[in-house]
Amino acid sequence: RECRSLPQEEVDRSITLAKYTELWLREIAPGKLAKSTLARDRQDIDRFLPILGHYKLAELRPEHFRNFYADLRKVISLETGRPLSEHTVEGVHATLCTILSDAMEGGFLNHNPAWRTYRYAGRKKEKKIADPETLQRIIAALEEESLKYETYFKLIIATGMRRGECCGLQWGDINWHERSIHIQRNVVKVTGEDIIVKETKTVAGDRYVYFSLEMESLLKEFQQECAWETEAYDGRELEDTDYIFRRHGDRLPMTPSTFTWRFKLILKKHGLPTALNVHSLRHTNASLLIAGGADVATVAGWLHHPPSHGPIPHDPLLHLAVETDLEEARPVRCRKRGDLIKYREKKQPQIPVTHCSWCGSYDLGIGWQQNEAIVTFRRNGLLGNRLKYVICRNCGAVLYQCVAEPWRFPQVE
Repeated sequence: RECRSLPQEEVDRSITLAKYTELWLREIAPGKLAKSTLARDRQDIDRFLPILGHYKLAELRPEHFRNFYADLRKVISLETGRPLSEHTVEGVHATLCTILSDAMEGGFLNHNPAWRTYRYAGRKKEKKIADPETLQRIIAALEEESLKYETYFKLIIATGMRRGECCGLQWGDINWHERSIHIQRNVVKVTGEDIIVKETKTVAGDRYVYFSLEMESLLKEFQQECAWETEAYDGRELEDTDYIFRRHGDRLPMTPSTFTWRFKLILKKHGLPTALNVHSLRHTNASLLIAGGADVATVAGWLHHPPSHGPIPHDPLLHLAVETDLEEARPVRCRKRGDLIKYREKKQPQIPVTHCSWCGSYDLGIGWQQNEAIVTFRRNGLLGNRLKYVICRNCGAVLYQCVAEPWRFPQVE
């Protein structure tokens, strides 16, 4: 480890915690921690240095840390007006243990005095997830948002990827033939720093996730909108290296905090539980996979170690966003492509034409009108649904027309 490169023979064992922390920040931390992690550690350091910084490393005892944690729980946060959360206290302890472990390996200490000095106070909070009814309401709310936000949040619900991983996706990461996405980047934003695109959080985070036919339809629709915007505003064609969710007029990805802020607005606007957050959609994905019959260990593998556990099923969430029966408000389970096609055909309106009223022929065909001839299902939408025609193959008369996917249009309120 990096700290072992420090001089082992002439270390100053009378060094204070404050002085060693300064050395650690300068020589050790930059080489082993990501900028986002280091930024959080600096916040923790600012909390413990005023209290513990004057102690020499060799003078630190377990009771120093236990008393410090007890006092820290009484500190009132300037942001919330409430005592610091237990999560904050736990984070300070973790940072102290990391720094002192490096000091021990560098020869400044014989043991780590912070080990086993922290015990979680109170009851741990359960992770917030959306139940099926709430998820239905979230999906309905997303369909009133712009196509960008609808695609982003539905993609997280459907695949369980992290918000930074979703921000790091490029169009070239999508394999349309296999309906898979290669997750290989993570986007972080540190206050005062430029946006950072780095490798995934863990080695196992470099993985593939799969999506359904209906998610494919939504992604392709968004891709067409992005292509139009890129040509109209940037004067160029959309490229595989373009981020799926990128800043306007720039090749940089959007920051995860933008989506965090937007999701909170959506929840408030529609009267949904504000305790939920973007990361809770990842836990919701896991809970629905388990509810669908997958065991816990397998789900953990799908979310963190997919290559060794096999691919995630194509419809892990039953894709409530686009496969919802609007009358009964229940998810439709389409596990096989054949079942999905049958289901979509079942939802198609019955064509009220059996023969040509002009020439009497029963030889009818189906045709499509596309490009500008579309019906949008958003008031401000640029894209929409193709028009489907029934045509007499004998005389060429157009006998009937309808939209191709009527279930994608919002219900009349």
